[in-house]
Amino acid sequence: MAAPALALPVAPARRPGAAWVIGPTSDLAFLIGGALVAYGFLAAHLLFGVAAVTLYMAWVLAIDGPHVFATLSRTYLDRDERAARASLLWGSLAFYALGPATVGLSILAGHRLPYDVFLTVCTIWAYWHVVRQHYGVMVLYQRKADEHDPADDRADRLFLYVGLLAPIAGFACNNARTLAMVGLDAPPPWASVGSSVAWLMVGGAALLLVARQVVRARAGLPIHWTKLLFLTAATSVSIVLFAPPVAARIDYAAIVPIVTSFHDVQYLAIVWFFHRNRRDDRQGRSMTAPAFMHRLPVFLALGLGFTLVYRVGLGCLFSAWPGCDVGAEEMALPAGLTVSDLGIGFLWGFALQHYYLDQRIWHVRRDPALGRDLRLDAASYVDNHAKRSRKAGMPAK
Repeated sequence: MAAPALALPVAPARRPGAAWVIGPTSDLAFLIGGALVAYGFLAAHLLFGVAAVTLYMAWVLAIDGPHVFATLSRTYLDRDERAARASLLWGSLAFYALGPATVGLSILAGHRLPYDVFLTVCTIWAYWHVVRQHYGVMVLYQRKADEHDPADDRADRLFLYVGLLAPIAGFACNNARTLAMVGLDAPPPWASVGSSVAWLMVGGAALLLVARQVVRARAGLPIHWTKLLFLTAATSVSIVLFAPPVAARIDYAAIVPIVTSFHDVQYLAIVWFFHRNRRDDRQGRSMTAPAFMHRLPVFLALGLGFTLVYRVGLGCLFSAWPGCDVGAEEMALPAGLTVSDLGIGFLWGFALQHYYLDQRIWHVRRDPALGRDLRLDAASYVDNHAKRSRKAGMPAK
C-alpha cells in the first residue's frame, strides 16, 4: 500500500463535486477503494481456489481483529472517553455474558434452540453493523459536501439500504445455510418471487438515484461524484457477491470475510484520521489518548497483537480457531452443546460489544466535538490544512 495513502493526507480545500472525507488519496485508497479488498478476496476464492478458511484467517489477522482494537483505542484507552462514557463502557461488558447465558438457557430447556437463536441474531447484527457503518460514511460525504436537501438524503439512503439489504435478502431466500437458521429444509414457495422482487428493488433504487442527479444537473447544482462513487463501491460488493451466478459458486464460509473486509478497511482509516486530528488539535488541552495511537505502524502492530490474543489464543482454547483444537469440541455439555459452544458464545461478546459501542460513539449529527475531530466544518477543515502547511514551510492554499 502506498506511503502517501497510509499518511491519510487531508484534502486542502473543498471543490464542488469533490468533497473528500479525509483526502483524495486516502478516500480512494480506503473509504472507496477499500472495496477492492473485498473483490480481491472474492477473486482469490472463485478464480484461484483459495479456501474459505484461508480467507477467514487472513481477514481476521490483517484487518478484522485490528478494527475491533480500533474501537478500544477510541474508548477504553482514551482518558476523556472513559470519563465521559463510563456507564456506557462498563455496562456494555454485559454483552460478554449473553453467549454463555444462552448456553445455560439451552441446558435448562433441554435443547440447543436458545443458543442457535443467539448465533442467528449475532449473524444478522453483524451484517446490519456493516450496513450502518456504510450509512455513517455516506453521512460524512454529505456533510463534507454541505448537502442539506432532504430529496438528496432520501435518494441516497434508499439506494444504500436497498443496495445492501435487498441482495442478501434474495440470497437468504434460497440458500440452504440461511434457511436452516430459521428451521427450513428447503426454500419456501415464494422464494423465487421474493428474490426477483429484491433485485427489482435494487434496480428501482438505482434509477431513482440517477434521476435525482439529473434533477440536480438541470437545476445547475453540482453532482457530488465522490459521494456517488462511495455509494457505488459500498453497494456493489453486496450486489456482486449475492448475485445468483456468484452466490451459487461461493463457499458460504467465505461470505463473512468478503462482505466485511471493506467495512474493516474503512473503519481503520476513519479511526486513525480521528486520532491524528486529536493529536494535531492542541487548543490548550492535553492529549488524552496514549502516544502509540499517533504512530501508525505501532497502532497497527498493537491491533495485530490484540487479535492474536483474543482471536487466536482464546480461539485455540475453545477450539474456535482453524487448525487449533485442544479438545473443547469433545467436552460435552447437556442439550447437545459442548465447551467449544460455550467459548464461541463468549467470543461473540467482543463483536457484540463492538457493534453496540460503534452505534453509540459515532453520531456526528449530535456530537459537535466529534464533528470537529473528523474535520466536518469548513473552518477547521481549512485551518487544519493551514497549520500543516506552516509546519512544512509552505503557503496555505
